[in-house]
Amino acid sequence: MRAPTAAPLLEVDNLRTHFTTPGGLVKSVDGVSFTVGHQETVCIVGESGSGKSITARSIMGLVRRPGRVVGGRMNFRLRDGSTVDLAAIPPDSATYRAIRGREIGMIFQEPMSALSPVHTIGSQIEEGIRLHLGFGARAARERAVDALEKVGFPGARQRLNTYPFQLSGGLRQRVCIAMALACEPSLLIADEPTTALDVTTQANILELLLRLQGELGMAIVFITHDLGVVAEIADRVVVMYLGQVMEAGPASGILGHPRHPYTRGLLRCVADIEGDGLLRAIPGIVPHPLARPPGCPFSTRCEEMMPGLCDTTAPELLAINGESRVRCHLWSSGQPHVTEGAVHG
Repeated sequence: MRAPTAAPLLEVDNLRTHFTTPGGLVKSVDGVSFTVGHQETVCIVGESGSGKSITARSIMGLVRRPGRVVGGRMNFRLRDGSTVDLAAIPPDSATYRAIRGREIGMIFQEPMSALSPVHTIGSQIEEGIRLHLGFGARAARERAVDALEKVGFPGARQRLNTYPFQLSGGLRQRVCIAMALACEPSLLIADEPTTALDVTTQANILELLLRLQGELGMAIVFITHDLGVVAEIADRVVVMYLGQVMEAGPASGILGHPRHPYTRGLLRCVADIEGDGLLRAIPGIVPHPLARPPGCPFSTRCEEMMPGLCDTTAPELLAINGESRVRCHLWSSGQPHVTEGAVHG
């Protein structure tokens, strides 16, 4: 993990991504802001339905209809030093296609659905190389072999004509990583890339990503619900719930001294192997996005909810101690609580 430089690689400001459905307007991403520094690892965490993956897809321009980015900025610094607002570019434009894959790579959660079952792994990796780098067939094939070898794929050259269904889950995910990194992007977005894998393979993939980050000098936005993974790899953490940022800041502060009740609840969900080993789940479930509670979105599950305030008035995202921010009335009301439930990597 590396310290970011002064000018961010990616600056997301008040991003809003909405879906128009027969039941009403779903605000999947509702005013999300964060930055990613060069060679920095930013983990976005939260339960299912918090808006993590839609945030990632918004950056990549991969939100499918009836969803679309309706507001905010996503300023991304290109290799030539210029800055482009991704939110202002049509997702299907040639400009966005040139950025997607070349400047920004993405690894998806389920490798079997991310790979075409009717094309060999070699042809799938070579396609992006030829498109973005302008290589001919032979040069693209050599680059594909190199990409597979970098991710530790055994017998890379001999297995270029292999189909995805002939590979294990771990090897399929290595193919996905090779595809994402073949053009050496400056930003990698990894959307829960280890969730479908066994524990040993998960550890190997995480180690691989950190090694390649150092070799390629890239930044990583890592989407996960696993606080154990966050403790291992994160420089900074963004905690999301119902499409909003609940807390954000350096990983050491978020994991060691969480300020938001939701963050503390997530940390208590991690088994205490030094104590009784029990998981302590957050009460209730994430509300349906069409039944968003008034006031604070977490108020219906919060053990520290203040009636008449939290259930009626939406809290602002407050700056706390420089880099840290928290969206909670416990802080805006002047009643900061002592934090607990630290996770240490």
